[in-house]
Amino acid sequence: MSNAIGFIETKGLVSALEAATVMLKSSDVKLIGFKEIGLALVTVIISGEEQSVKDALDTASVAAGCLGEVYAVNIIKDIPSEILEIIKNYNTSI
Repeated sequence: MSNAIGFIETKGLVSALEAATVMLKSSDVKLIGFKEIGLALVTVIISGEEQSVKDALDTASVAAGCLGEVYAVNIIKDIPSEILEIIKNYNTSI
């Protein structure tokens, strides 16, 4: 399996926190952080093995969707370590 990074974008902090909690409890992934986009949109960023990230995003989409709106879910496979470092540095925690 390869390293991957996953994103889930929700409307509102409560849905984003639920998504992050579910992902960390259900799969072996690391939380990179949260990014406030504007207009109440919050993106949660995780990393890990490709299948773990996919499983975490699938579970989080359902859980966050029960509390609010999920706008986007994306996974980037085989992410180079240089790109991951840029994302970590770009990230701002809430």
